[in-house]
Order: sequence, then structure tokens, then C-alpha cells
Amino acid sequence: MQFDISGGIEPVRIFAEEIKGFEYIGDSQLSDGRRLSSVEDAAPDGGQAIFDTVETDENGESMSENGEYACNCTSTNGESLCTAGKGDMCDCVGQFGNFYSEPGATENPQQLLNLDALPENLPLVECSPACTCYDQCAKKVTQGGVCVPLSVRRAAYGLGLFYTPQEPLVLPKGTFLSLYAGEYLTQSEAHSRWSAISVKDKEKGRGNYTLSLRTPGQTIHIDPRWKGNVGRFLNHSCEPNCVLHYVRWGIGRGWARVAIFTNRNIRPEEELTFDYANASGQCQLTDQLLEESTTSTERTRCLCGTNRCRGWMPFDEYL
Repeated sequence: MQFDISGGIEPVRIFAEEIKGFEYIGDSQLSDGRRLSSVEDAAPDGGQAIFDTVETDENGESMSENGEYACNCTSTNGESLCTAGKGDMCDCVGQFGNFYSEPGATENPQQLLNLDALPENLPLVECSPACTCYDQCAKKVTQGGVCVPLSVRRAAYGLGLFYTPQEPLVLPKGTFLSLYAGEYLTQSEAHSRWSAISVKDKEKGRGNYTLSLRTPGQTIHIDPRWKGNVGRFLNHSCEPNCVLHYVRWGIGRGWARVAIFTNRNIRPEEELTFDYANASGQCQLTDQLLEESTTSTERTRCLCGTNRCRGWMPFDEYL
């Protein structure tokens, strides 16, 4: 029996069969159950809120009460705020750019990310929840939840995530699909969970859903096995149609998130995949992870079946 796996959390229904023991969450949490938006990034055992009200510093720039960088864009005529062409009017765009298309600029209702223009190895920085632009902002794409029709179905091996529109519409390159949500783990927690998986499951590529996102100066381990969202169901492919980028909702003490975008046009009923060896979009890490995969005793054979299949799943030595 098919039902909305998100339980109404997402703007659109995501159909799937019942998955026992799985709790759907719209945004990531710490392993103790606290939401990312309620704790500081530098202190997992803290409890101070990240985003509060907006103030202006001595130079006239917008800051939240705890130092979060924010713009103070407002509109009285309903126009889109914080667009790429308004860098002289929006502090956030002026500082960090806007690599999204303007609302209504294409026939597709979704704003598209210009993947070719996005600087490599740098985070995608959106306006923060502390900004005054609110729902009129053109720079908060990943904060609105899943807006694309998706379904969890049986794939060649296990479950997979599919693009399932009611109308035969192609999903354009650069479309935001979802966050990769789960439990944020320390390295020791991630290693402990990996060690607890049986050898048999490891050999068959089952049980480990942890994404180790390597960002400059930090590695974030995200485990969506028991708590997560649709990102959990994207399978690996050596020739993927999606890519992951880490995104920050403002610059300050907030946690980085991981966002999933299409890297080419997607046909209706097509399965969505990403390359586990290059999940963070940092190309220089791919060869390193693949080398670790061929030397590790815990490697798993790849079954993606594409023409570019490397033969082995990437293995992250951090685990």
C-alpha cells in the first residue's frame, strides 16, 4: 500500500510503501534528537538558538543577535528579493552571489542552480532564516522542502528514488530535489555504527547509509538509516544524474547542510542517483576515495551497471 512517507512534512506527497523502523525528518538532527536549528555548530552539547531577530551593526550591515550575517531586504509590491541582479541592494547577494535563476525566468516553476557557474569547493550560501526577505527571497531554494514529485520504488537492487510527475515533463538540470537529511554524527559515532554492521551486510552493500561530507576544515557524517528523508533512497551510480553540494543558510554559527540537485535533464520515471565517491562535489577527492576502495578489505562491489562502472563502491577511510 502506497502512502506519503513524509507524513505531510514536505510540500508535495512522496509515495512509498511502509518502511519499518524509519522516521521521516525534513531537516537533519544531532544523534541525541535535537534539531540543527536549535544548537550551535561548534558545541553539539549546547542549546542556544542560532537564528533570532535581526539587528544592524555599527556599519549599517544586518546581523542577528548572535552574530549571524543577514540582509534586511523588504518589498511592498510583491517583487522577488535577493536575485542575482540585486547585488548592489542585497547584502547577502553582494557578499556571496546568487547562482539561482530568477523566479519565473524559465518555464519550469522551480528555480534552477547554475552548476557551471558555482565555484568549486566553496559552499552554496543562501540567505539565512534571520534575513527579512522571508518568502519573497530568491536565495532560499533549499529551505522550502521537496517540491518535485518523487516516489520511493523497487529499483534493480533494493529501493530507489524516482522522478514521477503526473504530466510527461522533463526535470531540468540544476533542479533542487531535497536535502540529504539524517543524524549528524561525530567521527567516533560514525565509526561505531559502521563497525556494528555485519560482515555479510557490508559485503552486499547493505546497512551503511552514512554520507561523510568533507568540507574545508570539517568532515560531517550524516546517517539517514533510521532518521532521514528522501535523500536516503538515492542509490549510487558511477554515471549519476544528480550531484550533492553543501549549503549554508547564512554565514555564522549555523550548521552546513547537504543539498541534492540534478546535474542533467531527468526524464519521467527515471531513477535518481549520485556518485558516492564525489558526493560533496569536490573532484579532487574522487581519486582518493577510489584508491581507498581498491585497497580496503571492506570494499563492496559496485552493481550500478553503467558503461563507466568502476567495479567497486567507494570506501571512506573515515569510517
